[in-house]
Amino acid sequence: MAGTISCWHRGEQFAVTITRAVNSALFIVVVLEPSLVIGIISATRDIRTVGAALSLVGELTPLVRRFARLDRA
Repeated sequence: MAGTISCWHRGEQFAVTITRAVNSALFIVVVLEPSLVIGIISATRDIRTVGAALSLVGELTPLVRRFARLDRA
């Protein structure tokens, strides 16, 4: 069919195409993984900071109140 888009090249087997697609997806995951880990560590640090501020202050300051709302969400 002239109007369809095919992911296979001439003579390329299905297994080779699937393997290439999986390899590409895994490459993207490996590249993005450090960013995800850094984001998780940063979020955990923020949550712990809010908890420490709440236990030390005993009252909700505007900044701590905002983080406390984000923590509950």
